[in-house]
Amino acid sequence: MSYENIRPLADTWANQVVSEGTLRNEDLAKAFLTVIGDHDHKIKDAILEEWEDVLFNIINPKSDRDYEQESFLLEHLFNVLDAIAPEGCSFGASDSDGALFGFWQVEEAQ
Repeated sequence: MSYENIRPLADTWANQVVSEGTLRNEDLAKAFLTVIGDHDHKIKDAILEEWEDVLFNIINPKSDRDYEQESFLLEHLFNVLDAIAPEGCSFGASDSDGALFGFWQVEEAQ
């Protein structure tokens, strides 16, 4: 699925936190998917279908976890969130806290 032509989040999302205080894959995936789903349920549904096995293993504590695949999933979610970031923002970790994820305004180079 291509995410280049999707509409961005509203400007009110600028400098808003999506997840904080955790680097656990299951917590990040849940928080990231919540924002994506609230913005565009079709994108979330496509991700859930494409990554069904990985997501099942993340949330099912008795399953064998493939941390490499989980890393690929989180990278994919980062890319989707960056694609829907409000104008002038990018998605990622805060410069001051690596466990604080959100949409941060990008300072323009002078």
